[in-house]
Amino acid sequence: MTRLRDALARCLGSILARPGRTALTAFGIGVGAAAALQLLDALQDGPGAVRRPAPPARIPRLMVSNGERSSRVAVWATTPESARRAGIVAVEGRPLAALDLRDARRVALIGAGLRAELFGLQSALLRPIEIGDARFTVVGVFEARGPGFGGAGGSVSELAVVVPESSGAEIASLVSPAGGPGGPVGGRRGAARPGAAAVFAPLAAISLLLGGVGLACAMLATVVERTREIALRRAVGATRGEVFGECLLESVLVGSAGGLAGVVASLALDPGSHGAGAPAWGAAAALALAALVGAAAGLAPAVRAARLDPARALRAE
Repeated sequence: MTRLRDALARCLGSILARPGRTALTAFGIGVGAAAALQLLDALQDGPGAVRRPAPPARIPRLMVSNGERSSRVAVWATTPESARRAGIVAVEGRPLAALDLRDARRVALIGAGLRAELFGLQSALLRPIEIGDARFTVVGVFEARGPGFGGAGGSVSELAVVVPESSGAEIASLVSPAGGPGGPVGGRRGAARPGAAAVFAPLAAISLLLGGVGLACAMLATVVERTREIALRRAVGATRGEVFGECLLESVLVGSAGGLAGVVASLALDPGSHGAGAPAWGAAAALALAALVGAAAGLAPAVRAARLDPARALRAE
């Protein structure tokens, strides 16, 4: 523990003794880490991304019509799993399906009471209805037999409509620019940014590559500048492994510092693009990537420092 503390102190002293070089080498890695975090975010929000669980959204008092009759009812936008947990049971037709959510299908379940108001004794299955100005197809008639969407405003009336979360956003946009009462419908962090992955992937790769090359050159220069110090330490008993580990540790610290700065800057400048769960693992992944680049960049300088011949180095000095 004492050796590790001493090694950390020497590494930090070496880093702080060259602030300009440290900042310059860490900058490229920081840009790469920020781009990597944005890339992970774009991939998570992109087409085919797995949707995270979200509380159902409710749009109250929306006009629903079948062309002849109409009624003002609440519209719930949710996922098949949330509907199942809420006790929404399809007594006619089928419940919401995963494909409805994935493909943003314009399908709807209507309550048994609403079916009676709009269609009387006729079947409502596969009949079109208009929710606001959007046309949906009825695929099921439900009865509420459970706790309802308690976390999103209470139980579900059978004078209501249930639609997939993904297509509910379109309905909300008809109510207000902000997505209606309660904000945007659905649990997505925002609209997917088309082409974001194509932009951030090369930016992250190039920045990390250039940052790693710059860090490797800076570490080689540091080893040359500290030749006498390294030779003296080797002469008084420091092992090759200790010298190697200390040099590698310094490189990892610089890479991690750059990665941390990049992640903080990304979260600060674009907070709206990160959801509640994304930054936790995305930031950790970006920091780990920055540390890995630092380790790779410091490998050759660390090997050179460990192979230094103390006697020859001291004579040369």
